[in-house]
Amino acid sequence: MKRTLLFWTMNLLLFVTSQAQIVITTYYVIPPTSGCNGVWAISASQLQSCAMPITWSPPTCLGSTQPSTIGDTTFFSICEIPCTIATSDGCYASANGSTAVDEKPVLPLVLIGPNPVLAGQDITVWIDRPADHYTVSVINLLGQTVFKNDFPVSGNTFIIPTEGLGAGMYVIQMSNGAGMVSRRVVLTN
Repeated sequence: MKRTLLFWTMNLLLFVTSQAQIVITTYYVIPPTSGCNGVWAISASQLQSCAMPITWSPPTCLGSTQPSTIGDTTFFSICEIPCTIATSDGCYASANGSTAVDEKPVLPLVLIGPNPVLAGQDITVWIDRPADHYTVSVINLLGQTVFKNDFPVSGNTFIIPTEGLGAGMYVIQMSNGAGMVSRRVVLTN
């Protein structure tokens, strides 16, 4: 009887310890200052690979609004720090007040519009973290760079002219030394 119990105990121990915990990457945390106005940005692809439902601790740390996802970032509203989310398969993330947990530089959130845009109309680019400048390239589907410029950033926006570009799909690449961000844009007649 002792051997059987020991065998089952060892198997259970192996099963429990073999379930690795997966840390979901936190891109940034903006702590709340009043009510639930904090923002917690985590990796959407890592979160989607985890089992649902999500539980959080303490139960009051997440806001009542649904999380939103843009690209590979899921945004939660948070009401207090520290805040931890976990799933039944061992995925977890913690917001503890630091603004960036990764040691790698975090690429900025970039929005462009209008998209689609009428040929000849300017494209406005909005960046959540301005840098001194951005090198911007517009590349057509043949891989040809049809526009390239260094833009000094004043505030969070800059303008890309489309004058002289034909209708079609283009890739806008922006780099600033911390990395490169690409966005697709469609020009119409």
